[in-house]
Amino acid sequence: MIMWLSLISALISCLCIVSMANGDPKRLRNVRGLAREGAEHTPQTRRRLTSIAIVPGALLILFAQWSALLLWLGIVLTSGWLISLLLAARNHASH
Repeated sequence: MIMWLSLISALISCLCIVSMANGDPKRLRNVRGLAREGAEHTPQTRRRLTSIAIVPGALLILFAQWSALLLWLGIVLTSGWLISLLLAARNHASH
């Protein structure tokens, strides 16, 4: 049960991270062809996505699911780095 709880929590957070990365204004300004109007997220949208990404971890803390919290942290941190690396490699390959 703890494994499923942490995987579902991590999936929710990772979807928010992917969405934040795809709408990052700095990244979009540096990538040719993607700097179109309306493609980047507003600050309010970024704050909302950040809040949604943190909620699963906060719930795991609230319900004292410490092992699930550690799994969630590991998965989210690792996937955040992987998303960043993949987007950087994709952007570098398009130049």
